[in-house]
Amino acid sequence: SVKSVIESMSTQHTPTGAGTTQAKSAKQQDIAAAVGVVVGPYNNSAIVTVSSGAKLDSGGALEVHSEVKLPRLVSSAIENMAELKTFASNKLYGMFTTNPQVGIDMPTLGPLMNSTADSIIMGKAPKNTIAASVNVVSNAATANAIIGDNVEINQDSSYRSPESTVSITSQVSNFQLYMSGTDKDLGLGDKAKEATATWVAKKIGGMFNPTTDTTGTPAAEETKDASDNSIGATIGVFFQDNDTRAVVGQNAKIWAAGDDGIFVEAKTHNTVAHVGLPAGEAKSVGFTGFFSVIETNSNTLAQIRSGAIIETSKLKVNALDFTIQFNICYNAIASAGAAIGLTGLINDSDRSTRAVRGELTDIVPVLSSNIVSAGPVEVNAKNWGLIVSIAVTNAGKSKEDKKTGGTSTSGNTQVQNSSTQSGSGAQSGDQGKYGLGISGSFAVVGYKSPRKPGYDGAGDLVQAIVNTAGTINANSGGSANPVTVTATNDTYIGAVAGGIASTKGDDGKGSAGLAGAAAIINIVGETKAVVWGGSTGLTLTADSLVVDAKRTGLIASLAMGLAKSGDATQAAAAYGIAGSVSINTITNNTEASTKNITLATLTGTADSRVKARDESIIVAATGGIAYSKSAMPNSGAGIGAAVAINKIDRSQKAIVESTNIRQEGAANFSVTADASNPGPANATIVAIAVSAGISDGIGVSG
Repeated sequence: SVKSVIESMSTQHTPTGAGTTQAKSAKQQDIAAAVGVVVGPYNNSAIVTVSSGAKLDSGGALEVHSEVKLPRLVSSAIENMAELKTFASNKLYGMFTTNPQVGIDMPTLGPLMNSTADSIIMGKAPKNTIAASVNVVSNAATANAIIGDNVEINQDSSYRSPESTVSITSQVSNFQLYMSGTDKDLGLGDKAKEATATWVAKKIGGMFNPTTDTTGTPAAEETKDASDNSIGATIGVFFQDNDTRAVVGQNAKIWAAGDDGIFVEAKTHNTVAHVGLPAGEAKSVGFTGFFSVIETNSNTLAQIRSGAIIETSKLKVNALDFTIQFNICYNAIASAGAAIGLTGLINDSDRSTRAVRGELTDIVPVLSSNIVSAGPVEVNAKNWGLIVSIAVTNAGKSKEDKKTGGTSTSGNTQVQNSSTQSGSGAQSGDQGKYGLGISGSFAVVGYKSPRKPGYDGAGDLVQAIVNTAGTINANSGGSANPVTVTATNDTYIGAVAGGIASTKGDDGKGSAGLAGAAAIINIVGETKAVVWGGSTGLTLTADSLVVDAKRTGLIASLAMGLAKSGDATQAAAAYGIAGSVSINTITNNTEASTKNITLATLTGTADSRVKARDESIIVAATGGIAYSKSAMPNSGAGIGAAVAINKIDRSQKAIVESTNIRQEGAANFSVTADASNPGPANATIVAIAVSAGISDGIGVSG
């Protein structure tokens, strides 16, 4: 665990006598700027190696295990949130951050952060403020348990016992939480303390000198200040790479008679979340920009290579990946003049999860193996995932359109359960300003990353493979000893993008509101379960044979643009334009197959099958609604547009090739390829597009 703190602060001080005429007429500084930058490379590895030719014997459990477990912060964060549930959300956010504005050196949830970067601008607001934060984190975790070639385990019969078991396992648990954002109400820190002290001093002074001016209010009301122009920018880039392997090399000899038999498993638990809350206000021009990329790459491999001689009570080879990935931002900017907010989020994941008994399908030659099991033989690979991007931008005029006042600006970035703040400005109702609100958001899941050539979207590969020549014998004559090879991909993807623009002109001026949003999902998946006999063939005897490849999951997207310009009191024309687009693409290959099986004798009472099934579905909604209103009849325009584009390109294959299967007894054998339609009326794509253009002048929608 590494903890570092970086704080960058620029303060424009108010002269002595704050709150007096002298202070109010003090010269305003031209510019203040603060920048915080954090670059965090983290590399953690746990590697266990049993070298080639080693001999290991145990009368009990023999375990080879590697594990990397990075902080499991999610559960502790939830517990602390529950304790703080009486706080408002913006105050709750403050509990996560080291915030010098409110004098908190160690916040309630401070221990959750590994590193912190703050960019703060405080005190009397200058004419122009700039706050920027850059947060780049690369997090790599490697857990490998490797048994070399020609290793002998429990081959000395004098050490064998009914309790002898063999376990080769590896696990990566990588939990990371990043936070970014700032509170709009930033007039409560340095200035609040100054104002309170001044107010108290004035009151005390009034007790001794009745002529002293004791008017004024404590804390922020008197000292709220605003920049004419403000710029806040945040950039976050987060890479999370996991490599989890449990591998037994070629020509291994293993014996195990205990209840758990031989167990080889590689497991990846990957959680990464980034929450952004940038905000700002300005008198004339305010801008907040937020851009965040989360990219994860996970390789999970459990394998017993070919050439093995195995005698066991049961045999299991499991590869599992559980991924939760969130990239979320709410970006708010307000200005009496022009308010511009832009938000872009990219969420990308490339997962390869493989459970293999023998060799990968592209490896030659494949050696001959001999496996005798008194119980079931299982090879299972599974991906489960929840990957979501949510980007919402709100740009326009402040709800309180005062002639003076406002808030200060701040930018804050924290790494790893951290925070990136950037925002600026103050609100004002200066006379005669044209109202302009521009809001844009895009949320993307899956893109063509330069770090993973060959993939044009989020990659989701699951393979369960038996690819070995020789023999597999798991026969009991009942239903207890099947050979089961299953590949399951159950992943849920979401993208939400919202652009909201709301503005009006002051004192005879017009207004324009422009809002746009785009939600884009692109998934490339392969789910494969195979039993292949290499080049020389496999002889298999079992109660039953199940080869299942199954793809399930949901892709859901929502894109909405909302623009409101003017009102019934505005004397000049108002224009509103809103649009959105939703683009969703699924490319899936699902395959269950057998190949080069010399003879498969199935003697039990349970059914056997080779089955490929795809249940994926797309649900998409998009909308563009624009409203404009002014006191001028037949003027202005409202234009709304919405576009939804959805495509599914998938194949399901169940293949029995060069295979001789004998299903004995009354049990059934089936070969099935199924593209099911779980949506309403058996639909695989459910799409809704809504648009409206409302105006006293021209209204257009499409």
